Amino acid sequence: MLVDALREAYARLDAVLEPFSCDLSTDCCHFERTGREPWVTDVEWTIVAKALGALGGRDAVAAKNRRTLPIVNEGRCPLLGADGRCSVYSARPLGCRTFFCDRVQGPGRVPRDAVRDALRELQRISEQFSPTSPTGRPLRQRF
Repeated sequence: MLVDALREAYARLDAVLEPFSCDLSTDCCHFERTGREPWVTDVEWTIVAKALGALGGRDAVAAKNRRTLPIVNEGRCPLLGADGRCSVYSARPLGCRTFFCDRVQGPGRVPRDAVRDALRELQRISEQFSPTSPTGRPLRQRF
């Protein structure tokens, strides 16, 4: 099954990136701040949607993660919890699994060849899963 193939690709990439970490600033989860937003393919969304379903669905997660004081133009990821953590971390899409900021810590540089390999695998799986829309769309458009 293609979803399982994607989970396996995620696991391979996660193993390569395991020695790396960030300072948990969640800057990458504030799309307006970084000017970057992950694009999520249909096959990736299948995994995210299952995780959201286990939490009560999109509306339940959105209500739980809503901040009490709105911040204009904050552009937060809808999956970022009020506690500042990803509510579906284990199901996060490929774009959320890679390190692109300068605060990454680890043994040297992030192995971009492994990230490129994972991206190619995602593209291959996405083309099979959803031939008419293999590139996906911005994460916030899924909400």
